[in-house]
Amino acid sequence: MGKINNQKFVSVPSAKLKDRIAELCQQYCLRFVETEESYTSKASFVDNDFLPKFGEKTEGWKSSGKRTKRGLFRTALNQYINANCNAAANIIRKVSTTLGLNLSEVSSILGRKFG
Repeated sequence: MGKINNQKFVSVPSAKLKDRIAELCQQYCLRFVETEESYTSKASFVDNDFLPKFGEKTEGWKSSGKRTKRGLFRTALNQYINANCNAAANIIRKVSTTLGLNLSEVSSILGRKFG
């Protein structure tokens, strides 16, 4: 970013932001769930790769896809999707597993609506 921009850069107080969001959730009777995001950008959502937790990666774990240049993720079948969308979908998958949510109907509805 350069010497001048580095001096102007301000860090974001993420812990303070998280605490404020938790307070607002409590105020509006919403459930606040914090989750870890390890391996969500490395694993392929389309190929349904296993998502290990931080520090619990099994020996020989390898993603079936790969991040490529310009924010793309290449799946095992050489399909390209946005890397951020891939990671976000994997985070949703992790959270749904943690909370015991079934998202199979959501994907089938989206498939019928947009497919």
